[in-house]
Amino acid sequence: MDEDTVKKILKNYLEKTKRKPIKIKKKQASGPDFIVESWAYECKGSKFQERKLFSQLLSYASQFSVVNLIMPCDALKNFRFIWKLEAIENFIREHPGVERSIGIYLVAEIENGKYAICNYHFARMLINEISTILYNLIPNFIQISSIEEKETKILDFLEDAEGRIKDEFRKLTIQKASESKNIWEGAIIQI
Repeated sequence: MDEDTVKKILKNYLEKTKRKPIKIKKKQASGPDFIVESWAYECKGSKFQERKLFSQLLSYASQFSVVNLIMPCDALKNFRFIWKLEAIENFIREHPGVERSIGIYLVAEIENGKYAICNYHFARMLINEISTILYNLIPNFIQISSIEEKETKILDFLEDAEGRIKDEFRKLTIQKASESKNIWEGAIIQI
């Protein structure tokens, strides 16, 4: 998913939550893609430079009361990336007298022009979600009666654990957005 699509999704989402028109920042302008009521929103597509993103988040954390990262589920590159987000969040949280976090919005395409967006209020929630996803996958392996087959299936899973987790995040984002009773937690957006 490209960054412009993510921006359009977020724009529509913010207009729903704020109930007022939101403007997308011009590409050439520096700073977050959106600033709404002293909250910064940085959008990324599926591919981006990790170091540049982390630099942006650190910079925005010193300027804005809340920093949000919006990206497609497939942009969750690997577990290290998620741990780095949590590390940055821990570093920025230590500003004297200021409680800060990085809100993360995951976006997943449902079908042509229809997207799910789901809000994780802080990076740690993504790590907790990974644990839940892994726990929910356990029954797939427990039901196998042959020890050899079970070991083989588990080892195969571990070879592509990050890919499987990304796919589960996509499903979970769609499910949470569809079932959300509160627009602040997630929504289905048409662009």
